[in-house]
Amino acid sequence: MSFQNHRMQGQLPLLKEDTEYQIMTDLSVVPENSVFFKIEIFDTAGLLIDEQYLTLRGGVFKYPKNAKSYFLRLITTTSKVVHFRWIVLGEKKIFDNFDVSLADNRSVVKLSTKKAQKLDIYIGHGSDTSWLVPVNYTHAQIFFRINLKLLKTEKLVEELTDKICVALNSNDMYKKLKIDIRSFGYPLPDLVGKVREILKNRGFEIDKE
Repeated sequence: MSFQNHRMQGQLPLLKEDTEYQIMTDLSVVPENSVFFKIEIFDTAGLLIDEQYLTLRGGVFKYPKNAKSYFLRLITTTSKVVHFRWIVLGEKKIFDNFDVSLADNRSVVKLSTKKAQKLDIYIGHGSDTSWLVPVNYTHAQIFFRINLKLLKTEKLVEELTDKICVALNSNDMYKKLKIDIRSFGYPLPDLVGKVREILKNRGFEIDKE
């Protein structure tokens, strides 16, 4: 498959002028180093004002003043196989302040910081090709993407709660923080309420609604 001159699929976030951004990726390529990222930046008239290039692992780029829109392209040279799993794009200061990690299937996203005063757990729609997430610089955050087809089943509540507990037990810092649980991008009050109650019963300190 060739991605030559094709824009990346999925919704790209709006960027702020005169701001540094960082891209983090997970992809496999054969042969190695045979692809790169190209960022094309346009002004309000639609004229190309800047081009920047990053390796297949991503990197840092500057979104300049007077920029209005951009394309992010994955360019192949001699690639025979490209296995693309995910890409993360955010302000560089996020990566400077957080350890960012994703599950291979993008079902769990973690933003961890030693400066965290609280832990925010977000539950959202798992079928979207792209997902914009809020960032609070004084909180650690974990985002769980769920299959809405299982929304009204007890199986989802059990599986999601078990997955959250695994994540909470993966980092001693999480156990010391007060936890807030909320839905994101899709209203899920019943599910959030059930998960909140189960975690309370398992001894976690859950913030008031």
